[in-house]
Amino acid sequence: MHRIAAAALSSLATATALAQVVVVDVPQIAGSSRYLQGVLSADANYAVFTTNEGSSTRVVRWNASTNTLLEMEYLGFNSQPSLAAITNIGSVAGLRGIPRRGVVWLPSGNLATDPFPGSFMGDTNASDGGAPYFIVNNTQTTMFEWNAFGPPTTRGKPVDSDTVRPMDVNAAGNAVAIAGTSGGLGRAYRWRSGIGYDAIPLFTGLTENIALHISDDGSRVVGWANTGSTTMQGYFWSAETGLISMGLPSGALIFGMSANNDCTLVCGRYLVGGVATRFVWSLHGGLTTASAFAISRGYNPGTSAFEILDFDRSGSAALVQVGDWTKLLKNLYRAECGVSGNCFAAHSTPGCADASCCDRVCVADPFCCSNSWDSICVEEAEALCRTGSTCADARRITTLVPSSYEYNTGYDGVPSDESSCGNGDERAVWRRFRAPCTGAVTIDTCTEFAEGPIVLSVYSSCGTQIACNEGSFVQCAEARANVAFPAVAGTEYLIRIGSIAGNAYGTLSVACESSCGAPGSGSCTAVSAGTGCSDAACCGTVCVNDPYCCDVSWDSLCAAEASKWCSRPGDIDGDGDIDGADLAVILTNWGLGGVSDITGDGITNGSDLAVILANWG
Repeated sequence: MHRIAAAALSSLATATALAQVVVVDVPQIAGSSRYLQGVLSADANYAVFTTNEGSSTRVVRWNASTNTLLEMEYLGFNSQPSLAAITNIGSVAGLRGIPRRGVVWLPSGNLATDPFPGSFMGDTNASDGGAPYFIVNNTQTTMFEWNAFGPPTTRGKPVDSDTVRPMDVNAAGNAVAIAGTSGGLGRAYRWRSGIGYDAIPLFTGLTENIALHISDDGSRVVGWANTGSTTMQGYFWSAETGLISMGLPSGALIFGMSANNDCTLVCGRYLVGGVATRFVWSLHGGLTTASAFAISRGYNPGTSAFEILDFDRSGSAALVQVGDWTKLLKNLYRAECGVSGNCFAAHSTPGCADASCCDRVCVADPFCCSNSWDSICVEEAEALCRTGSTCADARRITTLVPSSYEYNTGYDGVPSDESSCGNGDERAVWRRFRAPCTGAVTIDTCTEFAEGPIVLSVYSSCGTQIACNEGSFVQCAEARANVAFPAVAGTEYLIRIGSIAGNAYGTLSVACESSCGAPGSGSCTAVSAGTGCSDAACCGTVCVNDPYCCDVSWDSLCAAEASKWCSRPGDIDGDGDIDGADLAVILTNWGLGGVSDITGDGITNGSDLAVILANWG
C-alpha cells in the first residue's frame, strides 16, 4: 500500500460521475415517519432498519431486488434493539429487549431457537452466508460459534480478559472482532479459527479500546479508543500498518461506526461541543464529512441533513439518510475509473480504463484514483483483476493483496492437464510472482479442502515447465504439495496449482532459502556441518518440511530426508548424486532393461547415457 500523508478528499463531481450514480428510494413502512438504524448487506441486496414510533419499535427488512418490505418483529416499550448485521440471504443478527439478549431473525422473519433458554444474553453477529453466528453466555465469559440450529461450539475468551463480546465476523466466518474487558477497562481483540485470540494494541496515553469491525480476510480491524472519560478516537489496525488514527478532533464522542468489508472506508457520527458531524474516513484519503465524500463519488446531497449509515462490501454502494428519507446509492465509482489508461501499465494520471478493475484497486488503495496510477497500482491490479484461469492471465501474488495467495480450483479453474508430474489434474489455476532472492524458492500449500491430491508446477514462461511435484509425502489437512526450484532474484515465475479428481482450495506460501545451492555446500545426501546443500531444488524441498536443515545444520536426518524426497533423472542408486556409480550401472546393463532404462524405452542405450551425462554431479 502507498504510505502517504492523509489528505482531505477533493470534490470531483462531474457530469460523467453524476450520471453514473443510481439513486434508489427505500419505501417507508406504514405507520412510521422515519427509519433510524440502517444496516446494508455486503452485496447491497438487503437492508434492515428500526423505526421511530414513540414507545414502540419495529424491525423492518427491505429487499432491494424486489423493492418489498418485511416486518421481522414489532417490539414494545423500551426494547432498544441494536442491529449488528444483515447477511446476503436476508438473516439479521442483533440485540433486543431489556436486559439485552442476542437474537437472530432468520430469512423468513422468524427468530432462531435460543441455544441458552432463559439465560442467553449478548451480542450476535453473522457472516455473509448466514452462518456461523458468534454469541456469548449470560455472564459474557465464553464465546460460542453457532449455526442457528444445532448446539453451539465453545470458543472461550482471551486469557487476559474478564469478558468477551463478538462485534463483527468476516465473510468466511473464521475471524471475529472482539470487545472485552480487563480490570474494568475495555480491550479490543481479534479471534481467528485455529489460532485463537490476539490483542489489538492501544494508542499511547489512551486507556481503553473496542473492536467494532473486521475485514473479509481477517487482517484488519477498526474501532474506537478513549481515555476513559470524554475523549474518543477512531482507529484502523493491521499487523502490517500498526495503529492508524482516524484524526477525529479532541473531545469527540463517537456515536456509531460502520465499515466496508476491507475496512478501508468507515462512516459514522461524532459529537463535539453538542455539534454532530457525520464523517467518512478512508485509509489513504483521511477524514472528511459525509457530504464531501458523497460529492467526491458523484452524488450531491444538497443542503439536506445527510448521513451515510452503512457501506456494501466494496464501498461502491451506500445506505444513506437524506433528511427524513432513506436511500440506496449505487455505482459510487470514482470519476477517474473507466476514463483512460491501461490498468496493467503505470501512468501519471489517476484511474484506468477498466471501470470495474479500477474501482477494485481504488477501494484497496485510494491513492491510485487520487494521485497517479503508479507501479504499485499496477501490481495491485495484477492481483485483483486477473482471472488466474489461464497461464496468459495468471494472477499476481503479492503481499500488497493478502487474498492473492488464496486459490480455488473449483471457482477459478478451467479444465486442463498439462503438468508433467500430475496424472489427471484437470482443474488448475495460475499465479505469477517475482522471486525475492537468488536461491531455492519453495512453493508450499496446505489445503483447507481437497477432493484429491494437489499438483504444483512452476514455469519460467507459459509452456516451459522447470519444476513439478504431486503432493504425497507430507499430509496437511486433506492434501498438501510443495515444490522447490533454483530462482534468480527479480525474475518472474509462473505457478500452476492443479487438483486431481475434484476441486481444492487453500492458501499458498512462498519461501526463499539463499543457503540452498550456495557455492561450497555439500551433497544433499551427505552430512555436513553447514546449512543447506548443493542441489537447490532438493534443499528447498527438505527445508520447507524440516527448517532445521537450513537454519542449524545438514545432519543425518536431513540427508536421509533428501534421499527419500529428492529424485533426479539418472540417480539410479538413489544417493542424491549422479556420478560414476550410476554410470557403472548403465554400462553393466547396456542393451538390457531394468532400472538402468531411464527413458523407459525398454532398453539401456545411448539415450539413457545422455541423461546421465546431462545431469552429472
